[in-house]
Amino acid sequence: MAKKGIFGTKQWVSIVLIILVVVLAAVIIYAFRAQITGSAMTIPTSSPSPRCSNLYFDPNVQLKRSVLADSIGRTDPKYYYCPTIQTFKDVSPKDPAYCRIEGLYKAGIINGCRTDSAGKYFCPEDIATRSQIAVAIARLLAGGDANVPPGPASASFRDVTPVYYAYKYIEYVKVKGIMGGYGDGTFRPDNQADRASMAVVLSRAKFKTRIPSTPTFKDVPTNFWAFKEIEGVYGAGYMDSFCRTVSLALTPSSGTYRVGNTFSANVILNTGGNETSGADAIITYNPLDLEVIDVFGTIPGVQVQPGTLYPTYPGNKVDPTAGKISVSGAILGGTKGYNGTGTFAKVTFKVLRAAATSPVNFTFTPGGTTDSNVASTKEPGKDLLNEVTNARYILSNYATLAPSARF
Repeated sequence: MAKKGIFGTKQWVSIVLIILVVVLAAVIIYAFRAQITGSAMTIPTSSPSPRCSNLYFDPNVQLKRSVLADSIGRTDPKYYYCPTIQTFKDVSPKDPAYCRIEGLYKAGIINGCRTDSAGKYFCPEDIATRSQIAVAIARLLAGGDANVPPGPASASFRDVTPVYYAYKYIEYVKVKGIMGGYGDGTFRPDNQADRASMAVVLSRAKFKTRIPSTPTFKDVPTNFWAFKEIEGVYGAGYMDSFCRTVSLALTPSSGTYRVGNTFSANVILNTGGNETSGADAIITYNPLDLEVIDVFGTIPGVQVQPGTLYPTYPGNKVDPTAGKISVSGAILGGTKGYNGTGTFAKVTFKVLRAAATSPVNFTFTPGGTTDSNVASTKEPGKDLLNEVTNARYILSNYATLAPSARF
């Protein structure tokens, strides 16, 4: 006869129920604390992206208040605070800078822009001024507003008097060597700031500089005035970068097509946020496998269907012997360049014979101007194209069947 345990069956059931109740209570308490104090979340960090070879910093772009707060908030994990109830009407929990805006506000580093009967507002899209940067950085360095000392009796800048709202903060960052004035003795507190200026201020405040052997950003060369400061704050994870791929792509880039049939491939241009004055697509194909169908029967030669991204397409030629397609689009004098993603051209092929793989490729060398390229409006003569997507097609003597019908 088996030896009986210390507890009977009913006792074991009671113990299990008690354990479940304790675990459930702990979960409820944790959730309640998260609702009151802010959710427990892993703090995201910013670091250089090794997958993108086309990083931009936008140093001359105006600094938004949301970016000001996000950058300062990244200097210390303690400023990452995510309450379930938002403080500002115009900054929701879905906003990328939400937790750092809330964290800095809770710490007394930043304030909102206005208050009305509906509540408080932060104005995240407004452009930050030099005085607003000075206020936030002074509080950050001093450890709170109360720790920022009153300014001197005599003003350092002739346009920032002791009665100015940001006087003591501006004087503080001046003494600390974080921000200075202009040659005419002014500080220009209401001047709007840009991203490069913010990088310099953060770099000085946190002693972050870096001089890599190769510049990280396409728009911040080694001779840029804030090069080492931008590299420093980016390397520290204080400010973001922007990956901008300017590309030409064939879509679809793969597929199976029957001999005797036709199919179309679109040439898709993505300018990566850049304004462009024109583009050239040079495409090669095997003329024994494919034939380009002429879309303009009344014009001598063979042409493909141009897109509508540019007002004029001065180049449109197909060499059926060499298997080469050349398409060019351009702006007219005085017109604005194209910026966006769209169909640059469309090529219609007829399948001539079966082939296990029939490649259709862009002729492309980065930086080249005699092959496929995308021209910059702001920098005439510069090729922006840095990525192409070629195509590989299967050409078959048999009809393409659904997988379930092939066996």
